[in-house]
Amino acid sequence: MAANLHLGHAPQVWNQNMLPYIYGERNGIHIINLEHTLVMLRRAVSIVREVALRGGNIVFVGTRPAIHRVTVEAAKRANAYFVTSWIGGTITNKERVLRRSVGYDPDKPYVHTPDLLIILDYNNNSSAVREANQINVPVIAVCDTDCNPRRVQYPIPANDDAVTGIELIAGALSLAAREGRDRRHQIPSVNADSARY
Repeated sequence: MAANLHLGHAPQVWNQNMLPYIYGERNGIHIINLEHTLVMLRRAVSIVREVALRGGNIVFVGTRPAIHRVTVEAAKRANAYFVTSWIGGTITNKERVLRRSVGYDPDKPYVHTPDLLIILDYNNNSSAVREANQINVPVIAVCDTDCNPRRVQYPIPANDDAVTGIELIAGALSLAAREGRDRRHQIPSVNADSARY
């Protein structure tokens, strides 16, 4: 509660699909049930750890200026990628988008599709969610009471306006990714040691 993850939006702007995650209403705003937040966050942490363990590409997306720092730090901690300014077609039309960027070399095939997208501000990145859904890239997203959680595979019901709350969630997800990558690097050495005996 100290991170303000429980504070939703006014009932006038809520999305009815968030009803299962809403505890009630107080002082003109919806209150998010943090028990659901914890369950969904644990599930998301497990997914991130598994994708990192398999060596998958994870992309953190946070385009609101207030969370740029959080997005970059989480991605660096996870040894993942980050996007602070989503360009339409980044996933579905990546070659064309990349061609417009500085330093594009057509001889280097370094365009990868992410294995997991982590959206820290869903309402600002609905086009990213739509693109990910078109090519079956799973999405973890922080969903406030004005979001549609049915468009993402792993919603985390929480206040997406509280920077401290976003920092908490991004931190948990990035540590899970780092843990998965660390485990992945340990597996070959364990197998090599057992092969000697």
